Amino acid sequence: MNGRDRAAPRLLVVAPSEAPLPGEVLRRCGVTLAGRLATMNDVLGLGPDLRLDVVVWFDPPLEEDAWVGPSLELARLRPATGLVLVPARPEAVGPLEVAILDRRERGQLQRVTAAGRGADDLVRGICRVLADAGLGRKPGPAADLAMLRPAPRSAPGDLTARRAPAARGDGRGRILTVFGPKGGVGKTTVAVGLAALAAAANPEGVVIVDLDLEAAAVAVHLDLLDAPDLLDVLPSLEADPRRVPRFAGAPLAVVPGPARPQLAAAVEPDLIDRILAGLAGAYRWVVVDVGARLGDEVAYRAIAAADRLVFVLTPDASSLRTARLLMDHAGDLGLDDGRLVPVLNQTYGGALLDARRIGDFLGLDIRHTVPLDRAAVDASILNGRPLVLEHPGHPIARALRDLAQALGMDVAGPAGDGRPNRAAVARRWWKEVLPWKA
Repeated sequence: MNGRDRAAPRLLVVAPSEAPLPGEVLRRCGVTLAGRLATMNDVLGLGPDLRLDVVVWFDPPLEEDAWVGPSLELARLRPATGLVLVPARPEAVGPLEVAILDRRERGQLQRVTAAGRGADDLVRGICRVLADAGLGRKPGPAADLAMLRPAPRSAPGDLTARRAPAARGDGRGRILTVFGPKGGVGKTTVAVGLAALAAAANPEGVVIVDLDLEAAAVAVHLDLLDAPDLLDVLPSLEADPRRVPRFAGAPLAVVPGPARPQLAAAVEPDLIDRILAGLAGAYRWVVVDVGARLGDEVAYRAIAAADRLVFVLTPDASSLRTARLLMDHAGDLGLDDGRLVPVLNQTYGGALLDARRIGDFLGLDIRHTVPLDRAAVDASILNGRPLVLEHPGHPIARALRDLAQALGMDVAGPAGDGRPNRAAVARRWWKEVLPWKA
């Protein structure tokens, strides 16, 4: 089969004639309609020569035995074909996806998801199973900083409206978004450290969400590379926000980012508001790690939703020039309303610029610094256990604890001698991390 044949994935609809698939969905997913059949039994009876990349099954029976059997049979007959279940009632999407996750954990239904009947939900579901098969659209080029635009302003009470850092008093959790001016500043290390510290003092009360969609690394830091990712758990989040992977050491709830960069395009920015609102209703703290490209709408949404913003900087010229450009747009980005907490990471003796001079350059009051110790941080990542837990007396751990307390997080007191033991990381590096990177 030549490349031209594979250019447009083929989609088959299983539905009564009164349940059409909007042409908008086909266009947005870049697929062609192969046809329509009335039942899944008709699909299973098709000959193997007909190529199908995805099947969209409208109104599947909600009894588990009634839809799981045909789904498993489709996977057996056509292992490269994805399946999107579209129930008649929107409230059934979450329970369906919970059942799918149960099967996926047992090695079944790897290319199956559930979706609502709206166009955005259908596009997300179809793109998800296509991306799993390596047929999804790749995300476009990163937005240029010159294209920065104001964050969306919403009606009062909407999650995307800007918030002051004062306590809300409504019983909902607080959202802490961690971001930086560029990659490599250590924002994921800071985000994971803050979340782990808070979770140690608030068991089951903290969740970390990896929204750095094209460079997700939270799962690497927490040794959860095989756990379900954001796109796996997304359909069930509204039904059960606590049904997400767990890092047992804290204990910390985790929503890992997409397992592969090409899956980033399947996350619609409009979903971010709902994700964070649901998690804030179930956890005391929601820590969000977002990408460095603030021209991305996902980053805008996470910034607009936050109660506090941790801005991670490093004392290098490249980082600071980009940070200055961001601060020149602070009003448009919603960074000038009292929520911003700048943190100078990776500090070291002899640096040309200290926190005071950097603060003067950026117009920021930098009160928090985190020292540089790449070997200790790398060892903690390779061990799959945050430095703040493995060596709570280390200077980095102490600095992050001070930051967490300044942010209003309840954290446990320091312990340990702070001397990281860097032995015994070679096994995980050679046997686990390197094969995953490959």
